[in-house]
Amino acid sequence: MTDRLDRVENILAALTDELKATKEICDQNSIDIAATRAIAERNSIDIAATRAIAERNSIDIAATKAIADSNARAIEANANETALLKEAERSLFASQERLTVALIGLADTVAECNQRMDKTQSEIRGLRIETRRILERWLGEPFTDDPDNLSN
Repeated sequence: MTDRLDRVENILAALTDELKATKEICDQNSIDIAATRAIAERNSIDIAATRAIAERNSIDIAATKAIADSNARAIEANANETALLKEAERSLFASQERLTVALIGLADTVAECNQRMDKTQSEIRGLRIETRRILERWLGEPFTDDPDNLSN
């Protein structure tokens, strides 16, 4: 019986050791569970913060999209205005070219008129001189008025 009792004591000693080891494992698991809970709680807080950031990002993205759409409309309006300005510029250049041609024609006409006027004035001067000579012959005396001096 002592043998049996020794075996039972050995089994009890082994079970006690095993129980102690199991208790240590349970204690370690409790510590690990508490740490896991703390990590899970921090993760929940971080997830909430990440959701808030994602929400703000969504709002910012919507605002950025609105700005991009507005910019696209402004660019399109600017392109349309640029096209209109280019068309107006082409029209202006065409008008300027027509005006230049007309001015050149007018300058030619003015030059011709000046030449005719010079010729006419020469003829008038010649006619005055000839009229003066005729009057001097008809009157028989020198004609005192100078036909080239109109201030008298």
